Amino acid sequence: MVKIFPPALLRNLTNGLKLLMLLFIGAMCWRAADKHIRYEPIIYDAAQNLTMAINFYNHGVFSLDASGSSVRPTAHRMPAYPFLLSFGMLFSFNRGEVQPIDVMQTTKPSLQAGINQLKSVNKAVFVLLAGLTFLAGYVLTRSYAVSLAACICLAQSRNLWENVNCFLTEGLTSLLLLGLSLGLAILLKARHRAFAYAAAGVLLAALALSNAVYFYFFPPALLLLWLEARSAGLTPLQMLRRISVFALAFALLTGAWMARNQYHFGRFYLTERGGGVLSGRAVYDTMTMSEYLASFLYWTPNDTAQRLLTRYFSPEDYRNIDREHENGYRARIIAREKELLKQTGSQVETDKLLVAEGWQALRKHFFKHLATTVPFAYRGIFVSPRLYLWNDIYLLKGTYVCYLLFLSLFMLTLHSLRARDAVLLAFLAPSLFSYAFFSFFTHNIARYNTPLLPVLWIAASIVLHRYIFRHMPGAAGRLYRYCRAAVRTKPEHG
Repeated sequence: MVKIFPPALLRNLTNGLKLLMLLFIGAMCWRAADKHIRYEPIIYDAAQNLTMAINFYNHGVFSLDASGSSVRPTAHRMPAYPFLLSFGMLFSFNRGEVQPIDVMQTTKPSLQAGINQLKSVNKAVFVLLAGLTFLAGYVLTRSYAVSLAACICLAQSRNLWENVNCFLTEGLTSLLLLGLSLGLAILLKARHRAFAYAAAGVLLAALALSNAVYFYFFPPALLLLWLEARSAGLTPLQMLRRISVFALAFALLTGAWMARNQYHFGRFYLTERGGGVLSGRAVYDTMTMSEYLASFLYWTPNDTAQRLLTRYFSPEDYRNIDREHENGYRARIIAREKELLKQTGSQVETDKLLVAEGWQALRKHFFKHLATTVPFAYRGIFVSPRLYLWNDIYLLKGTYVCYLLFLSLFMLTLHSLRARDAVLLAFLAPSLFSYAFFSFFTHNIARYNTPLLPVLWIAASIVLHRYIFRHMPGAAGRLYRYCRAAVRTKPEHG
């Protein structure tokens, strides 16, 4: 076999096939995303993102002001995704052609064509995400099998396809989160080059400007880099120099946005939405034991779980945790926010009061808050629908896919700690932080964890790959190991 197919030729052929496979997956992602481009009402978060993009495109101001005449700056949402959309508008609309008031009227033929063209930004993000998933899998494992498996599974994630049709931040956040994870892994592999530290700082800043939650990953990232630099035997001056590059790159970008908010609103902060989220999460600390137990079944998107819920619990046991119930926990915090806004007349002051109330409630009921983190952590794992093979043919139901993904994440984390694999731990750290933060400080709906999907599929592919390579018996395992060894055969030197 080796004489007929020399190792050098075999490697060239396999590399060519892998490149063709990657291009095929990219084309498949583009086509799958393109098929989902259709009319969709632009409401809630999507409407606010698009309004900010239009105002920045027309006036150079990040604002949620829908009047279109006197645009005033706002700090309710982060600027990264609206900035990306405003760039896409260069190819979709003439300046001044579309106004924020038009966001709610996308049924107009003249606007609908431009809006659909603007969604090409989301399609490009989706294709880049698939390519970066392939690259990240290969950097971590040097295995094309892992890379292709993670890439293909990600390409079959229908909720990411649907996200292409909406103007939500999850697509860009997924790309930046995976970029940061890969950047940290490469940083530790690059023998502490200053450029790698700067790139990681820029990626973390861009991620924080896409979703403010990741701003708080800065201290854990500093600690992680310091511990790794110390274990590598760097001198204190070398550690200070490299970590300062990371911190400076992060501070310049996030500091510019916070300084802008200080200038306009008199407060050095990222966004004014934290108060409602924190105090809203604290309201759930008053759950009864029946509501606590019922929440696990209520938040499981599975027919069996819903049948068990109605069998063993009464509607009163899960009425308050229903997001749409008029007297539920979510309705109470919305009413409280409206009450404070009416009293203060300022969104900034309202947010400050809600933050204070949230922290006070958390300190008062800390152990209850810690206990309610468990069902909220469980609630957030259902990020993926069924694992489809093709069209409507699926391999696993959505709940089982989600169990597999998060189990793989936790197993790989434990392995990285036991094996002291700093590169793998650095890759997983941003996703672990994100999941823990959303579980502890927010109501952690599944959409919040959608950006973790690329890392989750890479983790699942690595775990499955290791299981097959080490434990799979029979001809299939031998064939797999033979092909893997053949591809990695080094050229013979005469």
